[in-house]
Amino acid sequence: MPGYALINGVCTACTVTGCSVCNNATNICQTCLAKYTINSQGLCVFCNIVNCAVCSGTNVCQTCFNNTIYTNVGSACYVCANPNCAACSKNGFCQTCANSSFLPSVAGECQLCQINNCTSCNVANQCAACLPMNNLYIFPGTTNTACYFCNQPNCNQCNASNMCGNCSTGYIPQADGSCQLSCNVSNCASCSSPDFCGTCNSTAGIFTLFQGTCPSCNINNCTTCNVNNICDFCQEGFSVANPNGYNQGQCVICGPNCQLCDNSTSCINCVNSFYVVINGTCTANCTL
Repeated sequence: MPGYALINGVCTACTVTGCSVCNNATNICQTCLAKYTINSQGLCVFCNIVNCAVCSGTNVCQTCFNNTIYTNVGSACYVCANPNCAACSKNGFCQTCANSSFLPSVAGECQLCQINNCTSCNVANQCAACLPMNNLYIFPGTTNTACYFCNQPNCNQCNASNMCGNCSTGYIPQADGSCQLSCNVSNCASCSSPDFCGTCNSTAGIFTLFQGTCPSCNINNCTTCNVNNICDFCQEGFSVANPNGYNQGQCVICGPNCQLCDNSTSCINCVNSFYVVINGTCTANCTL
């Protein structure tokens, strides 16, 4: 009789929930009711999972029907006929491959992926994603046949170990493998922003930094030019010549007490009102 067990010639009610036939004892089930499966302890557990053969707990599948077609992931049994697949995360989409030489692709297929530090191949031995490592990243190379360690800031992809070949937007790869900020300033060695130079090039000529630009400055005794070959500041002991004179933008030695001149004998302005220009030199102002 369903729900009973024959014990010492007496039909005794089965105490196992969900059991239809007990096996010679009231607490060990032989056959469970529909939507229940028997576990290793002879208990019936509720198992309302499609294509599940045995549940280990309430709606936790242990074994799916026909393991070559269905793969168990605990809460559901998915159709998983993909070659080399051990578990699917949804019907036909592989989550875990059975062989360590294979890895799941973005399409849910198991692809041959014998590349160190690679987590996913979309085609055989063509890496699509590499492992992260302690906040430093390993990136697939341009051919995707290897994963390279890549600790270069602002780098999208390395072509060899720590040698960046593809930098983030606004940066360009350098010979040493780093990514340098793009620089639109002529004769600049290093920009602080794409249109503002921080350091001028010292190998291609004489260039001085002026308000984020690098004007050419082939002027003797000049420290900074504001435009090409027009001096803005001279070395100590020299003055910038009269901008309206014949030595415009040059560094010249002015006469004593002279602030602005064309040359040492042609002063334009004296250092203060205690001197006046007389015949191109600064003379004491006797009217004071």
